[in-house]
Amino acid sequence: MRPVDPRLEQLLGPGAAVLTATLDLVPDPIGVLWAIRGADGAVTDLETGYGNPAMDRMIGVSMERAFGRGGARALREGGGP
Repeated sequence: MRPVDPRLEQLLGPGAAVLTATLDLVPDPIGVLWAIRGADGAVTDLETGYGNPAMDRMIGVSMERAFGRGGARALREGGGP
């Protein structure tokens, strides 16, 4: 089962499940990234909130593994493509 991002549910309510179920069927890679901000408000990283199966295949990392991880953290930990 793919992880569910509570931020999507908070933003879209019940529509989040409909949206992700629909996007899971799209053959093109689609993802949602959340901005991680430092104390000064500047974006310091991006965190994975959703990726459809096509995105998993494109980057070579499953959503289960990428969920909640920032791009810089994934690269430091060797979890990037």
